[in-house]
Amino acid sequence: MERARALEARLAAQRLQHEQQRAESARLKSMFSQAPGFMCILGGPEHVFKFANTAYGRLVGARELLGKKLRDALPEIAEQGFLALLDQVFRSAQPYVADNVPVSIQRSAQGPPTTSYLDFIHQPIVGADGKATEIFVEGFDATERHFAKAALEASEQRLKEGMLAARMVIWDWELSGGRTTFSDNAGILFGGQWHEAESVWERVVPEGLALLEEKRALALARLGSYQEVVRLVRPDNGDTLWLQVHGTVIADGDGRACAIRGVALDVTERKQAEEALRRADRRKDEFLAMLAHELRNPLAPISAAAQLLKMRGNDEARVRRSSEVIGRQVEHMTSLINDMLDVSRFNAGLVSLHRELLDLREVVAESTEQARPLMQLRRHRFDTTGVELPLMVLADRTRLVQVLTNLIQNSAKFTPPGGDIGIALDVCGAEVSISVGDNGVGMAPELVPHVLSCSRKANARRTGRRAALAWACRSSKAWSICTAGGSGRAATARTSVRPSP
Repeated sequence: MERARALEARLAAQRLQHEQQRAESARLKSMFSQAPGFMCILGGPEHVFKFANTAYGRLVGARELLGKKLRDALPEIAEQGFLALLDQVFRSAQPYVADNVPVSIQRSAQGPPTTSYLDFIHQPIVGADGKATEIFVEGFDATERHFAKAALEASEQRLKEGMLAARMVIWDWELSGGRTTFSDNAGILFGGQWHEAESVWERVVPEGLALLEEKRALALARLGSYQEVVRLVRPDNGDTLWLQVHGTVIADGDGRACAIRGVALDVTERKQAEEALRRADRRKDEFLAMLAHELRNPLAPISAAAQLLKMRGNDEARVRRSSEVIGRQVEHMTSLINDMLDVSRFNAGLVSLHRELLDLREVVAESTEQARPLMQLRRHRFDTTGVELPLMVLADRTRLVQVLTNLIQNSAKFTPPGGDIGIALDVCGAEVSISVGDNGVGMAPELVPHVLSCSRKANARRTGRRAALAWACRSSKAWSICTAGGSGRAATARTSVRPSP
């Protein structure tokens, strides 16, 4: 009797144990089925599906998996090398881990395959003999993370390119340790290696640094922001940059300043443009003053001649002389105004060139003829060289004559009586060089860089030579001052034209 009761008790215990095991198995199966990551169990060397959770079904689409081999259930995955990978894990009994692996999956029979990016592990389940009997596959669909990361990287790249184009550097300065972090483009824009804030401020020109530190101190006291434009000397090549520095003080949880975050913009080009505008404005004022002076000069003889004409009497000689004075001065004023209009038209791109085949000797002769009266009046000796043989070129006759005439007249005006003026033609390779020189008062070296500016004028009482040849130079777009050895020394202007083929 007792033996029967003991046997019944053992059977009851075994049934309870089996029920507990079934309950635990069901609980685990339910837990795996509801897990957010995809899971499956592949049995044997043929990798037969024994289990696949809901997430795995969403990954591969609605397919019959259980009891099927991987190559039959998911042929497109097997063809991408995953079957060989599972074979290796099964043979070696070693796990395999991978991240962000692209997998092309045919989720529906009608639709095209789509690519997902997966993180997964193939974990072999080994028996007592150490050999694999099954493979547990577990992982996550990282597709959203992949594209979010790609979008972030693209955004960061656009930001870097934008910062480089804007010549802007971002920096963070940790006040307690003095550590400063600069954006990657700092070395490209500002030269050298930038790690510590102190090393940056050491490169700032002292007068700007003092003002910058003053504004920074005020911002630190008020937990506010500051900005200042300073000059910085590049450590690699010594160039000076203009930087517009913006800084914002960052406070910690206790309301104390702990860091400064800011940007530095390279505004060198802006500063240079501003300075160029200021110079242009000054040159404009100088030009207006010069123009007023040049136009005022003829007014005195015109006024005097007009007064003479008012005098009583019918003195024909006086009337003729007065009329001649007025005519000459009006002609001079007209010439000045026409030159200014020509410069304006040229700068506006309204001057067109009409090229024709011509002999430079004829151009020289015509220009010399126009300037000869002034040279004869001042008893100048005039000489031409290089005109023995024809020199045929394709050029605008009118403009070329105008250029040469202006230059010869300019030399005649500012070469003392009895001085020398000359024109030389010379073949230089594929070009013909035309030079106009004199031994007059010359031009100060500091005026040479500005000779093409119609608004620059030398001190007439010192040198007498103004930049009246600016129109000639600007017309040809190729004239250059070859020698301008200072006041009292000769000056030469030269240009080149291409000969006719």
